[in-house]
Amino acid sequence: ASGNALALLLTGTGKSTALMRLALTLSGDGIPVLWDDRDTRVTPHSIRERVRRESGRVALLVDDADLFGHQMSQLLLDLVPSKEHFLFVVAARSTKVDVITHAVLQAKTVNLQELAVPGLSDEDIDKLIVVLDKFHRLGILKGKGAAERRQAFSEQAGRQLLVAMINATSDERFEEKARTELT
Repeated sequence: ASGNALALLLTGTGKSTALMRLALTLSGDGIPVLWDDRDTRVTPHSIRERVRRESGRVALLVDDADLFGHQMSQLLLDLVPSKEHFLFVVAARSTKVDVITHAVLQAKTVNLQELAVPGLSDEDIDKLIVVLDKFHRLGILKGKGAAERRQAFSEQAGRQLLVAMINATSDERFEEKARTELT
């Protein structure tokens, strides 16, 4: 594996947020950041070409490994060993990590690390509640004490952040809210 290249898999809750914060930090440090998510619809071929054109340090951040399915492993194997000063970060559901890592680890050419993004801490929840209150989005939590508000989020913290916010602040379950929004 190249000594200056790294592939990192983000799992857990808050992957997209963590990836965006990393992109901002790297960009602020002067490192070119290439971004791919469901809205960009870039092909693996064009990603390979774009990364190879970059000279010096560069980071590629992919917000959802499912974008490329089984091709994600090959993309890691193609780019990481061949590019100096390269960081490739992929947000992946924990259920998909084994699929991605199996071929990569067998090849032994990629320095691959997994980082699990932790769930919401009480401090995270308190800060989120402050923001929701500021923008009048507390819903059913309005008028409840700090402990009750935190408990409502804590009970949902194992879920995606958006699901936790909707379930904690609304009388409506996430699945029902999604169905209502769709219709």
